[in-house]
Amino acid sequence: MAKWPWLNELTEYLLTVSTFGGAPWVLRQAGHVNVDILLRVVPAFIATFLLRASYALGLAISVIVTWLAISAARDSFSSGSIVFKNLVFPEWWMMVPVIWCFALCSVEFLVRLAWGEVQ
Repeated sequence: MAKWPWLNELTEYLLTVSTFGGAPWVLRQAGHVNVDILLRVVPAFIATFLLRASYALGLAISVIVTWLAISAARDSFSSGSIVFKNLVFPEWWMMVPVIWCFALCSVEFLVRLAWGEVQ
């Protein structure tokens, strides 16, 4: 029998938190995978348009996911749902990293749209 039965579960939750916590930073540092073959072969004005379009799409998706995560957290909070495994805690806590991640990504995409890619 495991000495710390909650450790595996905690590791799973921390993996989720670290993934969602690190994503905005990676976006800010432009450390994400970027396939720029198309941007290299088209004229500069088209490349600029494509980049701005990708920022607008990223902003739209990030705002939608932020809104959905807030809605899910609000519903979970109002219903009093809890996660009941080895660790017991309110279910809405699991939505906080998602909200944080996509809200920060929204801000980053908005900054890129307004001022271009800031490095």
